[in-house]
This record gives sequence, structure tokens and C-alpha cells, in this order.
Amino acid sequence: MTEQPAPHGPTTTLPPQSANGTSAQLPPSPPKSGPTHTRTSGLRTSRIAGAAGALVMAAAGTVRITQLRQMVRRDRRNPPTS
Repeated sequence: MTEQPAPHGPTTTLPPQSANGTSAQLPPSPPKSGPTHTRTSGLRTSRIAGAAGALVMAAAGTVRITQLRQMVRRDRRNPPTS
């Protein structure tokens, strides 16, 4: 048998091929676990923060307007006695 030249690039540690051309199946590799790191640009982060802030302010404004309308309705039904 002749030696095969070493492959270029990264090498792996696979078992040698058997004489009849088949090799045993490799066991499945365990799933990778651990923290996932993502990179977010400053522009994207500021847009997300701005959108979240706008939603919070819209919700707070809606609640306050509802409260004021309830107060006005209540005062119309029961006028103050003087």
C-alpha cells in the first residue's frame, strides 16, 4: 500500500478505513451547550430601546386619559352641591 499525502486544511481524527472499504460508524457527537453570544450594533440597540420606550409611554398615556375621562363622567352625573 502506498502512503497518501496529508490533506491540506484542518484534519480530523477519524479511524482508518478498513480493508474492504467500509468503516465502523462513529458515535454521534454530543450536542453543544453553553452560552450563546450575539453581537448587536449600537444603532440596532438604540432603535429597540426607543421603540420599547414609545410603547411604554403610549400605554401610560392611554391609562391616564382613561382615568381623566372617568373623572369627568363621574362629575357630570353628580354635580357638586354648594
